[in-house]
Amino acid sequence: MSGMTTERYGPVSFVVAMVNILVLEVFTIVYLPAILYLVVFSVPLWLLYVAICAVIAKGPGVIAQIGRGMFFGSLSLPLCVLVSIPAWQAIGSLVPN
Repeated sequence: MSGMTTERYGPVSFVVAMVNILVLEVFTIVYLPAILYLVVFSVPLWLLYVAICAVIAKGPGVIAQIGRGMFFGSLSLPLCVLVSIPAWQAIGSLVPN
């Protein structure tokens, strides 16, 4: 695999995105009960990570593919929270007191 490629996305982007999704989903699900912790500490770290992804995506060839994969994988954190919190609330209302 050479360092220079004309493809915008490739297998490298896919693998990096899947690894990011795996790591961020596990992190989100583990810390979802402590939602305050998730919001206070994770959001600034996530924004920093997205900025790093943008810088890496500006690189040449495979490096840019890695940056794009990191960026798309990083979207799993806010999407998981947006889906999980309403589901958590709905399940909580179904549990008898």
